[in-house]
Amino acid sequence: MSEIYEEEYISLNAFERSSTNQTLINNENDDIFLERIEIQTISKRKKERIYWIDCLRVFSSMLVVFHNVTFTDVPHLEFDSYNWKILYFYNSFTRPCVPLFIMISGVFFLNPERKITLESIYKKYLFRIFKCYVFWTIYYNVFDYLIINYIHFPFKFDGDLALEILKYCILGLGHLWYLNFAFGLYALTPIFREVARNKKMAIYTAGCGILVAQFIPSFCDFIRVFLDFDISILKTFFDSTLTYGILGYTNYFMLGYLLGCFNLNRKVYIYIVYVIGIIGIAGTPILKFGSAYILKQHNNYFGRYNSFNVSMSTVGIFCFFKYYIGPKMNKLMNYNIFRSILLTLSEYSFGIYLIHMTVYHIFLRFGINSFSLNPLYWLPVYAIMIYLISFILIHYMRKVFIFREVT
Repeated sequence: MSEIYEEEYISLNAFERSSTNQTLINNENDDIFLERIEIQTISKRKKERIYWIDCLRVFSSMLVVFHNVTFTDVPHLEFDSYNWKILYFYNSFTRPCVPLFIMISGVFFLNPERKITLESIYKKYLFRIFKCYVFWTIYYNVFDYLIINYIHFPFKFDGDLALEILKYCILGLGHLWYLNFAFGLYALTPIFREVARNKKMAIYTAGCGILVAQFIPSFCDFIRVFLDFDISILKTFFDSTLTYGILGYTNYFMLGYLLGCFNLNRKVYIYIVYVIGIIGIAGTPILKFGSAYILKQHNNYFGRYNSFNVSMSTVGIFCFFKYYIGPKMNKLMNYNIFRSILLTLSEYSFGIYLIHMTVYHIFLRFGINSFSLNPLYWLPVYAIMIYLISFILIHYMRKVFIFREVT
């Protein structure tokens, strides 16, 4: 999860203003919308860490743990039971976790001022993902699945089991899907970097992604669920154009670059983005519960990472960290102990993502789950416990060279 850790970051101070007063596009009169929001580039650059992104990475890492703790057991619970309601409610707020990581990657990978070559992408980033993928898929499909065996699966080691393990080692398992996605995304990064060099095309790409991969599918779902009218033919049409497959989650990649590397220079626009985020955050549980009660079953409508309401939440949270948390974090960085804690948590976030599910499985093995106690207060405590244990494990694993390479 956003496994890029930089020794130095290009400053993206949210309140810096361009001394040359450049606009996002070469000719601002070409696009009224861009002229109205007046996004400006940051011409004054200096090497300095972007602490709000470290803070956002830590927050997203915690959100991933909370997401899996509240989501994994939901399909197995009785519909409309007390435990189901609490887990379903909590989980509705965790959906921006993965999109936030993708946006963080976009800030660094798509910034044209960063020197990223095709060689560095393959030798540094893709090779690291490949090493992590090999190690953790083997670990989860052998040690976690057979030794921890949290589902108490009775097995006999034979050729069929060996073939099954080999298959899942190749395809990945559970939360490791993100490594497959990141591998493909980073492999295509040189193409997206060329798009990002033209700010107008970058906005066009992000806009197409939002429309085709988020708004239209979510609109079709809304009409189908709440108005009982099936217009999925519209979604099928866009699927047939392959635009969804091409854009997919990459709209978050491009949005991260645009919102991270350029500033909204009027507070009113920042507040508008906050309102969009609040609507998305509040609307997600309403839409999810509404669809569940209408269909009388658990479902993932309006809870997918590419759901339009989740995208609204993600953008709002991202900008909140940039424009509100960022300046406050810069002041707190004067305290060495706070800076040390933040940077350590940020550095360990990728490893915590990789290992937290095995900690969760160990708890399950001993009969401790998301509703061992009243989930209303137990779930936050449970998630924090898993996060802290994962942090400790990664801390000691990174002291060993071979493990440091895969965490």
